[in-house]
Amino acid sequence: MSAYREKPVTDAQTDLSLYIEGLLTVDAEQSEAEQTITAMDLVETEVDETVSQHTSLNAESNYEQDLPNNLDCLQFSVDDTSFMVPATKIASLEKLTRSLTRLPLLPAAIKGMLTVRGSSIPVIDLLSLMNNDDQITSAGVDHHQEDTIQFAIVIEGADYAIACNTIGAIETIPAGNIRWNNSSANNCLYSGIIATRLCPLLDVDRITESVKTLSITSSHGA
Repeated sequence: MSAYREKPVTDAQTDLSLYIEGLLTVDAEQSEAEQTITAMDLVETEVDETVSQHTSLNAESNYEQDLPNNLDCLQFSVDDTSFMVPATKIASLEKLTRSLTRLPLLPAAIKGMLTVRGSSIPVIDLLSLMNNDDQITSAGVDHHQEDTIQFAIVIEGADYAIACNTIGAIETIPAGNIRWNNSSANNCLYSGIIATRLCPLLDVDRITESVKTLSITSSHGA
């Protein structure tokens, strides 16, 4: 009997719901507060907030620097959860025509290995990564779950891909529709949410840093 077991993903999905609710709550509270101050105070407050937000963003992440007015994003799903990722962070989309190669003693956050243009790279289970699931598994696989993995999003400039069940079209998102994550207390793998969709926007740079902490050598053959 295989020793491999997937951890429940409800923690990541619950964290995501709380994260979105928190961002929207902050927006509502700020809107009510602005209605109670005078015109002069409003000008001063806007200046202070602009400086504060700029400083916070530079300190916590360089992700938003030099962003265009519009951001091209790809929407995809992992199980029943939708995400968006900037198109500039995608190297390629791979249709999985065969099962991933499962190696022994992989962290639970790694679904298996995929050969792309002659190189073998790990395919990441995004929800397990968000759960900080560093459990080591055997080479066994939950085939029912693996059958739902149809695509792998290969990340530009990084040696890994993200497993997903479905992918949509690339869409242009106005920058004003993005509620940026300015607090390190929120889930660090999100840059923010697409407010019109309540869909999280992934911070690929931070995901890459998390992937680097996993115990995996990508030079294995598939």
